[in-house]
Amino acid sequence: FFWSMEEDIDSIWVYANCVNCDRIEVNLKKKFLCFLFTFSALKFMWKSQDSLCAHAFTVTEELLELPHISIPKEFEVSFKLQVLAYLAQSKESTLKSLGRKGLKAIDTKDLSEDLRKAVLQGVAEYDSSAYIPLPGTPDHHVIPTGSTLPSVERKQKGLFKTVLRASESIKLEDEISAISIGEAVMWQSVCSFSPLATGAMLKLS
Repeated sequence: FFWSMEEDIDSIWVYANCVNCDRIEVNLKKKFLCFLFTFSALKFMWKSQDSLCAHAFTVTEELLELPHISIPKEFEVSFKLQVLAYLAQSKESTLKSLGRKGLKAIDTKDLSEDLRKAVLQGVAEYDSSAYIPLPGTPDHHVIPTGSTLPSVERKQKGLFKTVLRASESIKLEDEISAISIGEAVMWQSVCSFSPLATGAMLKLS
């Protein structure tokens, strides 16, 4: 039930990232964004970009709680199992906690026997220090030149929970949320749409 479908996703991704959400009916737009953030979470996972993966996963869960959005139960559980098992191994304590608590919360009712066993095994091993093999490539982190140098600039907490300098941050469409330039480049390399899931395109300037 663990996917190795990166090439399959890439074959449709270029088209998904060209959709104009302003021209889509509201409910359909939410469904599209749910699809987009589901697979964005997987793509960030394959790139070992933990905080971006966690954010895309959290947004997906929020969208799935809307009354008009649903996906096949086994597909949803397979997705959650893979991402949460990955996050449970994160070096970041907040992300590790998200993964471990999420694994315990997966509803195994009405699942096939094989998938139910996979979930229970994941829960049983959630605190294992063993490395979980994942498809894709190792760390792909973008760090702009000079961003790690000491500075007296005013700082703020970013959308992905990182501390940002004012000069290296990008304000999102709500004019409140911000991400770093490096995070914006990493996010846009996977998803052209804003991490706020409004349907707006992410602008790097």
